[in-house]
Parts: sequence; structure tokens; C-alpha cells
Amino acid sequence: MRNTFVLLGSLFGASLLGCSGGGPPTQQVSGTVTMNGQPVADAQIGFHPTGTGETKPASGMTDAQGRYTLNTYVKPGQQASGAMVGDYKVTVTQGIADNRIVEYDDLTANDDGLPAEYAEAGTTPLTASVTDGGENEFDFTLETQATN
Repeated sequence: MRNTFVLLGSLFGASLLGCSGGGPPTQQVSGTVTMNGQPVADAQIGFHPTGTGETKPASGMTDAQGRYTLNTYVKPGQQASGAMVGDYKVTVTQGIADNRIVEYDDLTANDDGLPAEYAEAGTTPLTASVTDGGENEFDFTLETQATN
């Protein structure tokens, strides 16, 4: 009987360790952002969930070639690589410090050379659908005048 409790306790402890891993299940997401045929460097790209449920937002930064990869916020000091499966509105901004909470007016007042439509999830025409096991490579071409 005592061995049964030890065994069950060990299994329960092992299951807790397995669940405390790295946050939500995510898929690797990457791509390129360009405007007027040129890479958009040092831009913040945000994936904002459009559905209801447990899907969390994801974000990343573009490099000098306009390439980005996404991370999903889990808790302070912890991010999961990639984005959760789901549909997203995609925002692109420049010139705002990463991991800073800003108001919409701050985004639109920021004269970063990018059209303001791309700065907010309610106005951006950009979308993405992250799939389980899919390629999840999303390239975005920003238009000088965004269209809906």
C-alpha cells in the first residue's frame, strides 16, 4: 500500500513538472515586412487575436532586412517562441520602444514614415492565420496608402 502512494505521488509530481514547461503551445512564425520595395527595419510587428478564447497576442521586431520572428508573452520574464494557432490582425509600427504600453494617439502621432492604418488592430488591413504544423511564413508589403 505504501509503495502505491509513493508511486502515485511520484507520477503526480512528474506530471506537474511536465505542465510547468514553457507556456502555451505555439507554432514558429516568421516573415518579412517591406514598403515601396524596401525592407522595413527596426519595426515592431504585432499579431492581435481576432477570435475569442485563450489565444494570446504575439510580437516581434524586424531586422535590417525586414525579417521578423514572433514570441508570445507568457508572464513577466517569460516568452514562448512563436504564436498560438488562430487568426490575427497584424500591426506594424516603428520608433516606439519595445515592450512599452502606449495609447493609440502615441502610435498615430509617431511620424515613423509608415501609414497610420498599420499601427492599430482596428484599422490595419493586414491579417494572418497561424496553423498547426503549417509553414506560418507571413510576408507583408505595406502600401503608402493602406486599403481596406
